[in-house]
Amino acid sequence: MGDVKLMREFFEGLGEKLHMRALDRVVEKEFAILYAIHEFMSIAATDDVSETADFVIVLHKHIRNVDLTKRFVGDLIHMVSPAQEKGVWELADDMEMTLEDIAPKSEESIREAMDNRLQVPGLRLDCVIAELYLESKRKLPIRRSKKCLSH
Repeated sequence: MGDVKLMREFFEGLGEKLHMRALDRVVEKEFAILYAIHEFMSIAATDDVSETADFVIVLHKHIRNVDLTKRFVGDLIHMVSPAQEKGVWELADDMEMTLEDIAPKSEESIREAMDNRLQVPGLRLDCVIAELYLESKRKLPIRRSKKCLSH
């Protein structure tokens, strides 16, 4: 977590130097996913997985794709505690309706949600994760989305 803290301090310091108070809000928002991943992995390292569902929801709010969220949390758990992976997959399956309620379901909803956000083509979290999984040797059901195609 030290690297994330260092990067965050750099951007916060830059905001102070340039008198850009809005940068603090952007840094907080953009680093939230890194903190959520860290917390999720910290929980996975213990036998107490009571908070796992909360972090599945937090991560899903960033990823916004049920299949990718399931695979991502499964892989995070697999790195830390492979024995818990099946349980997390089952938990995510049980949460599927809740996750679908959280994520925009259509291209139009996604565009509306993203209107106020500067987008760098090909660097949306869900698109980057999907590309990694498409190239992965560990095959699970992930398909390329039309919204992520850059060519």
